[in-house]
Amino acid sequence: MKIRGFTQSFNALLLLSVIVLSVYLLSLGQEKISTMALGIGYFGIFIFTFLLDVSFQILSPDIFLISGIIAGMNFIHLTTIVIIASWISGIVAYYLGITHSKIMLDSVMSRKRSRKALAYFKKYGKFGMALIALTPIPYLPILGGIFRMKIKDFIIYALLIRALHFLMIAYIITRFV
Repeated sequence: MKIRGFTQSFNALLLLSVIVLSVYLLSLGQEKISTMALGIGYFGIFIFTFLLDVSFQILSPDIFLISGIIAGMNFIHLTTIVIIASWISGIVAYYLGITHSKIMLDSVMSRKRSRKALAYFKKYGKFGMALIALTPIPYLPILGGIFRMKIKDFIIYALLIRALHFLMIAYIITRFV
C-alpha cells in the first residue's frame, strides 16, 4: 500500500512539473524558444527531448526541433539528435512500463478497467501507437510497456514511426519556412 501511495505522489509530482515546464515554454513564444534552442545547443535539446518523451507530457520535442531549425541550427544534426533521444527515451519508457505496469495501472484505474484497457490495447495497440507516434497527440511510449506490446511491434509502430514524424517536421520546416 505504501508503494501505491508513493507511486501516485511521484506520478502527480512528475505530471505537475511537466505541465509547469510546458506552460512556461509555451508562454515564451517562438522567438524566445528559438533563442533558448541556440543557447542550450544540441546536447540541451537531446536532454529536453529525452525528458519530454519519457514522461507524461503535453509538450512535444517538436517545439525544439522547429525552433532549432528556424534559429539556423544544422537541421540534419538536429533531427538526428532528436530522433536518437526519442528512441532512447522510448526504450526506457517501454521498459519502465513493463517493470512497473501493475503499480502504474493500479494507481490510475481499477482492475476491471485495466483489464478492459489491456484487451483494447491488444486489439488496437499497434495502430494506436503508430497514430500517437505520427501525430501531435501526446506521445506516451510507456503505454507500449504497460500493455505488454511486443518489442518488435514497439520498434516498428512506435520508434520508427516517431522517427518518420520528426523527419516530416524537419522537411516541412526546411522547405516552407
